[in-house]
Amino acid sequence: MAHPVTLQFVFLAGEMLHVAEAFIEKNYHPTVICRAYNKALEDAIDVLDKIAMSIDVKDRSTVLGLVKSCIGTKFTSQLYWFLADKM
Repeated sequence: MAHPVTLQFVFLAGEMLHVAEAFIEKNYHPTVICRAYNKALEDAIDVLDKIAMSIDVKDRSTVLGLVKSCIGTKFTSQLYWFLADKM
């Protein structure tokens, strides 16, 4: 069985190819599509830099709260307390 992160990467790559397909059908050159993806990445990083907040990684309750919010909607949410005990 593949690691969940590997599967997420495969799904993301597949979705990016799916979106690019419409542009390829309109005869956009692949380098134009790649540049657009790179620009989107730069824009996303700029937004994340603006909304990022510093946290105290030694504050266990804050870190656990972040972990819970990240995995709370996934099937691994059932394992939250098990993972929290390992931190």
